[in-house]
Amino acid sequence: LEQEERRIREGLVDPKARERRAAASADVAVLLGLWREYMVAKGDGAKHANHQATAARRVLESAGVVSIAAIDSDAINGAIGRMTVVIKKKVQPASARTRNHALGSVKAFCRWLEQTDRLSEFPRGLKAIKPRSIEADRRRERRALTPDELDRLISTTENGPGVALTTRPADTCRKPELSGPERAMLYRLASGTGFRANELRSLTRDSFDLDDPTNAYVTVSGAYSKRKRTDRQPIRSDLARALAAWLAEHGAPPRVPQRTADVLRMDLVRAGIPIESRGKILDFHAFRAAYITHIVQRGTNPATAQQLARHSDVRLTLQTYTDVDVRDKRRALGEDE
Repeated sequence: LEQEERRIREGLVDPKARERRAAASADVAVLLGLWREYMVAKGDGAKHANHQATAARRVLESAGVVSIAAIDSDAINGAIGRMTVVIKKKVQPASARTRNHALGSVKAFCRWLEQTDRLSEFPRGLKAIKPRSIEADRRRERRALTPDELDRLISTTENGPGVALTTRPADTCRKPELSGPERAMLYRLASGTGFRANELRSLTRDSFDLDDPTNAYVTVSGAYSKRKRTDRQPIRSDLARALAAWLAEHGAPPRVPQRTADVLRMDLVRAGIPIESRGKILDFHAFRAAYITHIVQRGTNPATAQQLARHSDVRLTLQTYTDVDVRDKRRALGEDE
């Protein structure tokens, strides 16, 4: 140790070499735990940190990586290629989106190792692994609710019966109910902000700035926003007035059910709206697709549409989330279908 310290002082040995040796011999599960704690400490949120660390752990375990000294890019690529998921009790190959998320988690873990001097450099072979094509492997496409369908859904739901907030069969206590008016307000909020289900779950009374309906905002914390930054989303004045009345009466925003797709499916059937059309389906995330599609259909500048959608790439806004049908194309030509 004394010789090593002397060689470090003389500039003959990298001062971080000792830390790298210790990290190389450490169990990779221990380092994944430290990485998870780092993400939580910088405000990413416990759920996101767990999701990232779990995805990286599964790939590394499948690749046989027990320490970072044994990182093998070919083995990692093979592990990602073998990924499977269970859908309706059937084991199926994972989608390109799932594989890309796993690859991104492993790369993020290795970047953290490099930044904390546990790795001398990012593995070159890992850098060469490219994401799979989502378009070539798209298995489920969402369609956007039309304005007429959205109005019908909200109107029918408002007068509909209550449903259970949670659908876990193990629950033995009385399940709290979501009334029709509460679900209708939730659908208004989802389609009026473009917020995802988890973002909506994070909202509190303090998330709403409704004093001036013509300049109203809803704020989602960076710990829950997908892009990990606080988003202050402007909303329409009619939605602001409806939310102000709701909060004045109930004191809190509408709750989000555990199984959003199941609850929405019941309300769609009751409203007579097809769940699948043109090979595309409706689920809770379709409210976000509707929000973005309607913004684009109004002729909004692409840069503005991208900001309202809170996307890092305008192509995601215009290609993936914008639901264009034949009627839109006809209108673009100056005639109806």
